[in-house]
Amino acid sequence: MTALSAARERALPGSRTDGMAGRRGAVYCSREVHYSITRAVELLGIGSSNIRALPIDDERKLRPDAVAEAIDRDREQGVTPVAVVATGGTTLTGAVDPTEALAEVCAERGVWLHLDGAYGLPAAATSSGAHAVDITLEYSRPFRALKAWLAFRAHGAPAFREAIERNLHEARLLYEAVKAQPDFEVLGPPPQLSIVPFRHTPRGAADLNDHNARLAQAMLADGRVYLASALIDDEVYLRPCFVNFRTTEEDVLAIIDVARELGDRLARGG
Repeated sequence: MTALSAARERALPGSRTDGMAGRRGAVYCSREVHYSITRAVELLGIGSSNIRALPIDDERKLRPDAVAEAIDRDREQGVTPVAVVATGGTTLTGAVDPTEALAEVCAERGVWLHLDGAYGLPAAATSSGAHAVDITLEYSRPFRALKAWLAFRAHGAPAFREAIERNLHEARLLYEAVKAQPDFEVLGPPPQLSIVPFRHTPRGAADLNDHNARLAQAMLADGRVYLASALIDDEVYLRPCFVNFRTTEEDVLAIIDVARELGDRLARGG
């Protein structure tokens, strides 16, 4: 919200003190952008009806051509582009928007580019010298940085890099393993991050959405594997996301075994 507030002031000077004052602004993003962007746009007075949730490509990335067309169309209609939001790893599928291509679109049109990297872009912060009260919307706040600082002091950055790389490897392992199964279907191209949406497709299942929704609940109740379901393009998928340094390759492959065992039981009416 802080970044989009700065973008709003740049696009609509005086909006920080005078409000929108009847002016219309728009924010451009993928249709799978995180809800925090919607909430920020609402709180900043831009209005969620002025979010342009734009088409994605076959790899579920925001299309730069769609962004360019939307910006040009809005300007013709008297709407001021406030910012383009590129997602560095959507929470639904882990897709990473084409930042360089979007940066070119924004540079050509003089529009602010904001990169939302809450999931896919662990930030490398410096001691800039700025006081936190001057660069955030909070005043008194919890000492959240202590846990991260202490963990880095205890383990070092290489340990974090190794853990992240291992999780990315585990996602690729699951993707390839699921692709090789005749009774499973994996969504889209290989994972860019550590999310691997897939679903069980047993023979004779009349409604795959209902089947996989019930399978997700059955897996939670079973307790051997923890994962959530996700609704993607109006279809229900199982959505494992690897973020735990304790996860092993055996754990990864167990997801398929447990899903098949419980899924086949549901398909038989058990």
